[in-house]
Amino acid sequence: MASSERPTTKIVVSVVSTLIGAAVIYFASSWWSPVQKALSWVFLATWHFLVSTRSIPGWLLLIFCLATLVCLFQFIAAARRPTGPNWRQYTQDLFFDIMWRWSYFGGEIQRPVPFCRHCDIQLVPQLDTEYGPWGRREVTHFICDHCHRTRIKLDEPLEHIENKVIRQVHRKLRNNEWIKSIPNSTNDA
Repeated sequence: MASSERPTTKIVVSVVSTLIGAAVIYFASSWWSPVQKALSWVFLATWHFLVSTRSIPGWLLLIFCLATLVCLFQFIAAARRPTGPNWRQYTQDLFFDIMWRWSYFGGEIQRPVPFCRHCDIQLVPQLDTEYGPWGRREVTHFICDHCHRTRIKLDEPLEHIENKVIRQVHRKLRNNEWIKSIPNSTNDA
């Protein structure tokens, strides 16, 4: 009981619930007898069908019918599945000469992760600050510490680069260019 609820409210709710229950029982007694008879008839007819003698027992026919229904539902479900690639399969692409991978959560792209396009190791972005005639600016270095073939410097902070990658993914999703980036896709769209 909530602290703001008065004790009389609880009594009123109990009385109203009892009256509603009594009304349901009173009206249900008039239609329960025909429902009970119909259910009994269905049960007895089913029982007689299953145990009656014929060339194929009823219980075996029931098993065959259920197996047929299961197969039919599986066939219908398989026919309704989409045949082409799904946009959620698009989880990697090459941007800024770096392989980026991401996942989806609730339809949104999660933080993209950079990988070396040569040896496929995850790159650890190194943030730096450069000074020049333009003043101070943040840059991000992507250097592969495994094969050393990826050495890329982008003149932006990592957050801006990740934002650009996400916007590129959105663009490719809108324009259906993502289908070309999926391995083993038919490129028919």
